[in-house]
Amino acid sequence: MRPLFLLALIALPVVGACTHGTRVATLGPATAPEGFHAWFRAKGDTVHHFGELFAVDQTAFLIRTDRIRRIPWARLEYLNVDKVGNNFDVKVNQRPDSAKVERLRLSSRFPQGLSGPLLAQVLAMLKQDAVEELP
Repeated sequence: MRPLFLLALIALPVVGACTHGTRVATLGPATAPEGFHAWFRAKGDTVHHFGELFAVDQTAFLIRTDRIRRIPWARLEYLNVDKVGNNFDVKVNQRPDSAKVERLRLSSRFPQGLSGPLLAQVLAMLKQDAVEELP
């Protein structure tokens, strides 16, 4: 009887710890074909924008706000990814390292990238002529 009691005392905190944190049911990209959502601001901009990460590469990211926009990392002031913690955020005036870019890429709607015919199809569905570029 005593070993079972000790096992229960050890297992109870471990089992209880499994109930904290993000759940698959509440994480959009785990339940639907969407990317993480994020707040961001470009350098020189006066407003914060919120949108869905569409695609990410080493030079820029595509985000869907009211339009699909391409934001070069060099133009980014900050990026705060919603509901997933600091491992995905880009701090003020810092460029993300390659590991963070890879995490963001895998968390976007189009982790394989968005260009060519696929981009044309997405733009047509959204009634947008071209990706809005930030210089």
